[in-house]
Amino acid sequence: MSTKVVVPERIISSAASRVPAFTNSAVTTTGDGSDVGGTWEVTKADNPHVRYHSNRRGYIACTATRAQMRADFKILDSVTVPDRPARIGGSLVVEAGRPGSNTA
Repeated sequence: MSTKVVVPERIISSAASRVPAFTNSAVTTTGDGSDVGGTWEVTKADNPHVRYHSNRRGYIACTATRAQMRADFKILDSVTVPDRPARIGGSLVVEAGRPGSNTA
């Protein structure tokens, strides 16, 4: 299961054809995951535009303003152990008027 985050319309209209999409495995996906997925090297070679990768379980917390949208990838080191805290594994920022995303 993947979660997609919708980019605010103001940013989409300014981004021409390079509109970023943010996806992530669900926090309820089976198992704890790992830092890197088993097929990441093959996937990475076919997708050089990917700015962030983690095979950990989690969710994406987004903050949108007129100037930018920031996506913080919240990950859990373990979902099989109760009460483990989430941490930010990586962050991406999309700036209004600029195509694509950049690491924060």
